[in-house]
Amino acid sequence: MLRVKILLIAIIFLLNYPFNQVNAQKLANLPPKIINEQLDSDSDSLTNSWETNHQLNPYSALGDDGAAGDPDYDGLTNANEQIYATNPRNPDSDADGMNDGWEVRYGLNPTSALGDHGATGDADRDGLTNQEELFSNTHPTNPDTDGDGLRDGWEVDHQFSPINPAGYHGGAGDVDTDNLNNLQEHTAATNPRHPDSDGDGLPDGLEIEHGSNPLDCELDADADGLENQPELALATNPFNPDSDGDGLPDGWEVAQQLNPLSVAGIHGANGDGDADSLSHLQEYLHQTNPHQADSDGDGLLDGWEVQHHLNPLSSLANDGANADPDGDSLNNLAEQGFATNPRSADSDNDQLPDAWELQQQLDPLLAGGEVGTNGDPDADALTNLAEYRNSTRPLLADSDDDGLNDGWEVRYTLDPLDGFGVNGANGDPDGDGMNNLIELQRQTHPLQATYLVMLPLAQRFY
Repeated sequence: MLRVKILLIAIIFLLNYPFNQVNAQKLANLPPKIINEQLDSDSDSLTNSWETNHQLNPYSALGDDGAAGDPDYDGLTNANEQIYATNPRNPDSDADGMNDGWEVRYGLNPTSALGDHGATGDADRDGLTNQEELFSNTHPTNPDTDGDGLRDGWEVDHQFSPINPAGYHGGAGDVDTDNLNNLQEHTAATNPRHPDSDGDGLPDGLEIEHGSNPLDCELDADADGLENQPELALATNPFNPDSDGDGLPDGWEVAQQLNPLSVAGIHGANGDGDADSLSHLQEYLHQTNPHQADSDGDGLLDGWEVQHHLNPLSSLANDGANADPDGDSLNNLAEQGFATNPRSADSDNDQLPDAWELQQQLDPLLAGGEVGTNGDPDADALTNLAEYRNSTRPLLADSDDDGLNDGWEVRYTLDPLDGFGVNGANGDPDGDGMNNLIELQRQTHPLQATYLVMLPLAQRFY
């Protein structure tokens, strides 16, 4: 009885003893017919030939030799290794750096090292290679392993955990405090670790808020002459060239020491800090200095030059103080002083040139009354226009001081500017014995003889 028990124990021991080289040798010496007939001698779902080929004991269903065994510790049981045609003695059957169990678990082919199934493949197009997915503990066929809306590769590239959707690692995180959360940074392709991805001085969130491109480096986003960083410092709007809406660009106002956030007084469009008759808006449009009445230093006020279509930034040619663009013998400086028009020789359009009116002490800016075209301030019966045409003096009735008033002389075609000879008081152009002065006094015609009146006097000469 004891011998029977010992025999049974020996048989059980042999069945459970690891398949050694001796057993393998014996198995190899068996006729092929016998082996093929016994496809799964130990009923562990592993064929004898497969077990034999991979140095497993076809007569043992226990431990590493059984269907549930995993002698290469790759996460695949022998049963699965047989199904996927992998090597149960090699954790990486295709030698691509990824163990068979991991590849099978995530739907990759453990027997192919090519394309999407290899180490450099990226089956889920998340920016991580399969090998990187393995090291990152991410899913190689799911681009967003933790389901936070961020691609695994993007998270790894920006030093976030691709398997943690919480806190600053998740879609709602904002590590760089630029008012864009990680999901928004991911969508905009901005840098979640840098508040100003394009380095233009504006936080990414602010650019997105105003419809600007946070990846396009525009140092002066609104092209107002003031760069973005100073705009933020001054509290002006970097996306609006005129923050206070007064028509003056922020950059120009700052450059001219005006307040870009105020429309009042001298800081607004209608201000005139230098009292040159140009508003700030006009100064901006003409690029003159709002703090200097004469920007080009030629003695002519900017406002006066602009009013008369001269260049307030040039002191050369017709724009300078000594120029005379209207050819009236008054230079620009004089025209400014008399408030006449440097572009018109007759500022008041009364047919009397400015220079003549000024010379004759008439007002070159008034065309009516005694100083106008039809005025006769010296009461010599010559209008100012007639005085001008005859070169007589409008404020002196007898220009040549010969006792004959200008109007009478002109009326009778005598020269009002010549006090001698036939044109003078003693002249007698009609030879009637009465000189011009007597003709004037008697209201007779100096060019038509009046002998009846002079007969008594004439008899004295006979």
